[in-house]
Amino acid sequence: AAPGVRGATLRTTDSQATLDRELEHSILVVERGDDGDTIGVWDAAGRGGEADASDIFAPGTLNDLVIRLTDPRRMDNKYMQSFVACYQSFTSASMLVTKLLDRYDVPRHVAADDARTIKLRVCVVFKYWIANQFFDFDAETVKRIEAFIDTALPRDGQTAMQTALRNELEKQREQRQHDASSVAAAAATGQPCLGAALVPAAAPLDRAPAALLQHFSAKAIAEQLTYIDASIFVSIQPQELLSGAWNSRKLRYRARNVLRLIGRANAISCWVASMIAWQPTRLARARIMGKFISVADALRTLRNYNTLMAILAGLNMSATHRLKHTVALLDTQYIAKRDALLELVSPSGSYKNLREAWQGAAGAVLPY
Repeated sequence: AAPGVRGATLRTTDSQATLDRELEHSILVVERGDDGDTIGVWDAAGRGGEADASDIFAPGTLNDLVIRLTDPRRMDNKYMQSFVACYQSFTSASMLVTKLLDRYDVPRHVAADDARTIKLRVCVVFKYWIANQFFDFDAETVKRIEAFIDTALPRDGQTAMQTALRNELEKQREQRQHDASSVAAAAATGQPCLGAALVPAAAPLDRAPAALLQHFSAKAIAEQLTYIDASIFVSIQPQELLSGAWNSRKLRYRARNVLRLIGRANAISCWVASMIAWQPTRLARARIMGKFISVADALRTLRNYNTLMAILAGLNMSATHRLKHTVALLDTQYIAKRDALLELVSPSGSYKNLREAWQGAAGAVLPY
């Protein structure tokens, strides 16, 4: 579980990275059977149910993690964000809901002020969880949360929190219905390869795709491709990277932005191969091939290694790779650029050259 957690945690500051490491270490010692399934949160908590006051988060059980999450003595938003992002590596959404509902049911011996704070902490966790990772919940789990909102909160006079949670739940339910109907199409077709902003208003609408491609500089095309792909990349949430969800038919709905980026890369590869193969003569094919090599080189300069890889994959598809006579017409400068780029993205040494390039890059990087 540790590698998946490390890839999914939120890293904004040095203290956040330390918190992630501590949480990752604690996950390794969660007692699944004895604690996670049979011992209640309050049975494990003892005293007033508060967490250890130490700033260093020691390894503990699932109950210990939930107690820390809802500690009445302090509210740690960074811990909550990290916990919600990676809890699926060591427990299920259903079990975590059970623990939170158990935590909300505060025993009578707990001081009134602490009891109110613990209940508020539980509600805050539910609201953040629903707002940021609603796709974690199946239909049965949603029903349990709805029952909590409609019964426990009114009983305790938490009408404002009830309204806030209910509104967030309805908002995310509508979003789920929309996403579920579109994710398959987005993964299969990707996004348009060129944004509308690329085409100047004065450009004739009847220009052939090849002529339109040649009309713009390689730098302009690379910038537009990077703009579109970066907007997808920054939409990826940490939880989308857990458990290889994008490779699972049952879990792929959790990784909709990862699938969008994959689908777009595949679409760009097919676009490159198609644009070359559509040309009627060797010379025309060589010109388009050279153009895409220049675009790929511009993408390298922009540190957009994901789209760079997609274009090189298109150049190496069987439909284009076998065009030996077309490649023979390429100027030596294009051959040199192509060979240098292929060396950069070589899979040898687990993509050693590519990893060194983006790790040593100054500024933003769109990694492969």
